[in-house]
Amino acid sequence: MDRISLAVRRCVFAVVVVLLGWSSGTARAQTLYGITFGGNQLITIDTVTGAGTLVGKLSSTMQAFGLAFRGTKLYAFDQAADRIQELDPKTGGTLSTIDIGTTRWGEGDIAFRSDGIGFIASELTGELSRFDLTVPNSALVGGLA
Repeated sequence: MDRISLAVRRCVFAVVVVLLGWSSGTARAQTLYGITFGGNQLITIDTVTGAGTLVGKLSSTMQAFGLAFRGTKLYAFDQAADRIQELDPKTGGTLSTIDIGTTRWGEGDIAFRSDGIGFIASELTGELSRFDLTVPNSALVGGLA
């Protein structure tokens, strides 16, 4: 019985090792995206070399600041239109435009919490606002130090 038990344990161990190797070998690395301010281009960035590769020219001259994913959707804040733009990560084209009721100029950024609520910071106005794309709306959180 001990020989059978040992053989079963070895077999189970071998299957687990193979499955772990298969699952880690199939995991995909995340793609790092960037957006050029003056050139209005969407790029990918090689995380090893830092080299940028052009994905495509943006659909509009948006002077975008901030670029963030909400789930699988990619968004940027368009300063020219004062809107959030959903971008196609394969082409750089605009998929949708969302008015969150805010105006931000100057340097800044956008980010999303895990529940989908977004935040936009503006260095020029010194403000942090939260926004919701599903409603859509925005509200001032407070000043930035």
